[in-house]
Amino acid sequence: MGAFLKVWYILIFILFILWELVVSSIRVAIEVLRPSLKIKPGVVAVSILGDTEVEITVLANLITLTPGSLTLDVSSDKKVLFVHSVYADNPESLRKYIKANLEKRVLRII
Repeated sequence: MGAFLKVWYILIFILFILWELVVSSIRVAIEVLRPSLKIKPGVVAVSILGDTEVEITVLANLITLTPGSLTLDVSSDKKVLFVHSVYADNPESLRKYIKANLEKRVLRII
């Protein structure tokens, strides 16, 4: 991969993360301000493709940085992240979001 392309992917990644932080912060703030909470918290196991410590750490920290979610643990074989989310009513949707939006981008830039 060319150096220019790598820098481009990193810039797009940074913009994406900033956008996600803003959107998720607003979403959590709206939930907190509602008279009745409509959240469905839970823990979801997410299989991951990253196999290096750096890939796993960056992905886990990005999940934790996003308001409403928290990486709890990594399996002993380093193939599954356990994620707590206040929006776990659809676990498969959460898994797809993490894999398609976060993991894919992390693996692309590392």
